[in-house]
Amino acid sequence: MKSKSDETYYVALIDEDINNKDDLMEDIKVKLNFPDYFGGNWDALYDCLCDLSWINEIIVIIKHTNIPKLPSHDLQIYIDLLQDAVSSWKEDESHQLIIEFPE
Repeated sequence: MKSKSDETYYVALIDEDINNKDDLMEDIKVKLNFPDYFGGNWDALYDCLCDLSWINEIIVIIKHTNIPKLPSHDLQIYIDLLQDAVSSWKEDESHQLIIEFPE
């Protein structure tokens, strides 16, 4: 956690060697301290990323040092899901979700 002005940040650094959906789900679950009810599927991931009520920090950053080496179909679902989750948060809500990928 880092502090800057009145905002706090929670950074989840995703393992750079992710190469399948199950490992991705487990890594995100651990890094973001998902609740026990997390189901380990795309719908459950989206639901948790649109909630984040268990995280006290205002800004939640999911940082990727590499693009996950998922099969292309799963990678597209993951990227679309992240875009939708980021878009679901409004500025006046309790959290802001930021996704970082390498350039």
